[in-house]
Amino acid sequence: KNNDNDNNEKARLVFLGTPDVAAASLLSLIRASKEDPNCCFEVVGVVSQPPKRRKRRGKLEQSPVGTVAEEYQIPLLCPEKAKDKEFL
Repeated sequence: KNNDNDNNEKARLVFLGTPDVAAASLLSLIRASKEDPNCCFEVVGVVSQPPKRRKRRGKLEQSPVGTVAEEYQIPLLCPEKAKDKEFL
């Protein structure tokens, strides 16, 4: 519980990640924020690598983190390069 915030606003968290291990962390954060009414944060956005083709001529597949974000209807950004000035 965040005792420093008098008006009980939750911190807004943007998660950055791509691989399976990051997806597990994101899932833990999402569940904590949704299951605990006293949780001091909420996940409001996710940044991950763009979808990639896994096989030749295969369909595009979302990253593990992107899949979790879509499942929980959290806005997802997939820039080609995170350092691009347009993205920042």
